[in-house]
Amino acid sequence: MIKLICTSISIVLLAISAPSFAQSYTIKSVEGVPVKVKLARGKSWRQLSVSITTDSVILNDCDQIKAVHVLKGGFLEIAYLGRGGTGFTGGSIMILSVSKHKLNVALVVDAFASSFAPKMDEIPYNERYYKATFTLTGTNESNYKMLVKVTERSTSTPRSRNDYNRHSQPVLNFDPAQNVFYNIRKPIDHVFMLGDAGKIHLKGLLPMIVLAGETYYYFKGTWYKQGLSDDLFTEY
Repeated sequence: MIKLICTSISIVLLAISAPSFAQSYTIKSVEGVPVKVKLARGKSWRQLSVSITTDSVILNDCDQIKAVHVLKGGFLEIAYLGRGGTGFTGGSIMILSVSKHKLNVALVVDAFASSFAPKMDEIPYNERYYKATFTLTGTNESNYKMLVKVTERSTSTPRSRNDYNRHSQPVLNFDPAQNVFYNIRKPIDHVFMLGDAGKIHLKGLLPMIVLAGETYYYFKGTWYKQGLSDDLFTEY
């Protein structure tokens, strides 16, 4: 079984046992105060509760934690697997900080995906693979950078002209005012669909992350991933 682990500088594929739930980690808040962050299962076994004494964040689709690390003393990095399916395994990374007694989600993005599709009629057997590794550099909020290396691969049997093997190295800046990483800042004024919540109107000069064709918007304290067309999804 392919498993995902997050080290203090990158996400790599290794076979290890997942840490048990109900664990505590100590990081320093933006104000320099030590804060204990607790991880525990939520009301559903698929939920993960990330909490401090004054705030909490609930991950809604955490099938399994693969690793947790403290970065630069002030960020908590969680690598986890989401709900899989036949022929598909996918994982994400969430990085959090604490400021003014609140948890801030600095980023939450897809970090790993592996899938296969069997041969059907004229469609060849296909395997797809995606991996993003993350390296945090800098010494404080004024010069933090997140260096990302992305690998995307599609392989068919027999070979297809649609196969690819792509590599990119985007760099994420850090916004100390909102405590988030981003690589694009763009004016948005658009109404999206947000599942059972109905519609949401994103408006303003928003921090965004674009990785391997996936787009993430940060709006009013929450990261949203854009799906097909005008659909948005959130991990928490």
